[in-house]
Amino acid sequence: MDTTQRLAVAQRWNQSRIRNLLARSFGPLRIARRDRRIARWRAAGWLGQCVGAVTALSSGCMSDEQTVTVTVVSADDVLTHMDAISHLYQAAFSAPPFVWPEGEKERQRAMLQRLAGRPTFGAALAFAGTELIGFVYGDTLTVGTNWWEGFTTPVGPEVMRERLGRTFAVIDLAVREDWRRRGVGRRLMDTLLDGRPEERATLAVQPQSTGSHAFYAAVGGWEVVGRQHVPDMGFTADEFDIYVKDLRAAQP
Repeated sequence: MDTTQRLAVAQRWNQSRIRNLLARSFGPLRIARRDRRIARWRAAGWLGQCVGAVTALSSGCMSDEQTVTVTVVSADDVLTHMDAISHLYQAAFSAPPFVWPEGEKERQRAMLQRLAGRPTFGAALAFAGTELIGFVYGDTLTVGTNWWEGFTTPVGPEVMRERLGRTFAVIDLAVREDWRRRGVGRRLMDTLLDGRPEERATLAVQPQSTGSHAFYAAVGGWEVVGRQHVPDMGFTADEFDIYVKDLRAAQP
């Protein structure tokens, strides 16, 4: 078998493998989301080109030992990997341009343990072999949430109106520095949100983090609805730009 044939076989194998990995749930909406995601990965060249590897790289080839696995995990799995998640969180957010207040590492661990105990908690982890290289987690907003408080300019009442099960809040997403700009962050977000039953998702970004803003612009579907000034809420920073994404909308 020549090189061209080997690459063709590998690509067909990778496409089939990824479909199987993504087929976690049933129902027309989730299947449609899955198929749109596969189409985006194919268009971006992220369906593996290496024999025996399923990768998220847009260029180059990786060995089997560097194969990236991204999957939705249980709360118990998150707690099992708590130390690795905490270490990656600190590495990603403790340096400029992010605000890193005293005691932030302990605050994040306590918050994640609390969130993991909720029935609406959701998370996805990314591994290169056995090493954790990325994570994303969040929870469904409650009706009495303070998530929509503190906007510096008026925001429409429909945006701020919360009802049971309407909104999933993405609390934190991080990718190890040497794995960034390889599609891992997008895969984490897609993998988590494609399986959620909520109508929409929301997240908060520190305004000065231009890299984070560029990431969500590139991912697509996220809209900034306003800026919050919340110095007394006990959050990491005093200001956040709030994003919203309609999970029911068709993706290009």
